[in-house]
Amino acid sequence: MAFLGRRVGRWPASCIGSTLRRASRLSTAIAIAAVATSLVAQVKVVTTTPDLADVARSIGGDDIDVRSLTTGEEDLHLVTVRPSFLVQVHRADVFVQLGFDAEHAWVPALLQKAKNRAVRPGGAGFCDASVGVTPLQVPASVTRDAGPDLHPRGNPHYNLDPRRMKIVARNVRDCLVRVDKEHRDAYIERHAAFDAAIEHRLAQWTKLLAPCRGSAFIENHRTWVYFADAFDLKIVGSLEPRPGLPPSAKHLANIIELAKREKVRLVVARPRFAELARRVAKDCGAEARILQIGSLASGRGWLAFMDDIVAQFASVLGPDGSRR
Repeated sequence: MAFLGRRVGRWPASCIGSTLRRASRLSTAIAIAAVATSLVAQVKVVTTTPDLADVARSIGGDDIDVRSLTTGEEDLHLVTVRPSFLVQVHRADVFVQLGFDAEHAWVPALLQKAKNRAVRPGGAGFCDASVGVTPLQVPASVTRDAGPDLHPRGNPHYNLDPRRMKIVARNVRDCLVRVDKEHRDAYIERHAAFDAAIEHRLAQWTKLLAPCRGSAFIENHRTWVYFADAFDLKIVGSLEPRPGLPPSAKHLANIIELAKREKVRLVVARPRFAELARRVAKDCGAEARILQIGSLASGRGWLAFMDDIVAQFASVLGPDGSRR
């Protein structure tokens, strides 16, 4: 301090005043910047699907920044990892996956290469959305003959069942609370509102599909079992002979005969199988509906996606639907 006093004593008063004013302004600017940063700081959430991103957004609100690694149009089993994925996961506070091995071909390697222990399995920021979800179509055994897309832990398309998505929402809420205790009450409050919104919509969807109970339909891939389970519909066959395998002419002929026998009125397929679905539907006197199996990143969210799906099924299987 003596040294400082001697140095200051040699400066002109005007110089000292100017220096102190600049220091004061700098300190004020730093304080303002620190406050602004704390106000806009958000938990960075990365999800594997737009459905999961929408759930996180509904619960996290402005307290999180959420990104989906996929757009909803890809085959989730065949996603190509891009450099941007590594950057996003490396910076993430929370990582949410669908689970049931839906992303087994790319997520484990991605989490390893991203070098972010917090969002790996066992870390506070890792969220397997399937925890607590009761799986359907769990194979009794796994062999090569079962098809390349067989899932040993069960069918992963539970996002088509509102009841199971309520479990997903709880898992996401718990993970956000775990990594961001400061906003715990806000997460709990938003989750309660989102859960109530699902309950309200589920009542509407159930009422709309009530006249369709027991109605039979054919799917392209083993996708719709959770939707059928939720709304008491019946899947009588698949255009694929086994998960992931293209159909033979003989298999399609058998499916068409089955559809006629079961009075099938609906064939459901994803966009890339549209031509095949329309051809089979025409041959068995049914209607084809080309549907996504989850919401799109560019879409209106999971609830709106389900609104559209329910409306499509009701338009064909309901009392005013096609009766060819």
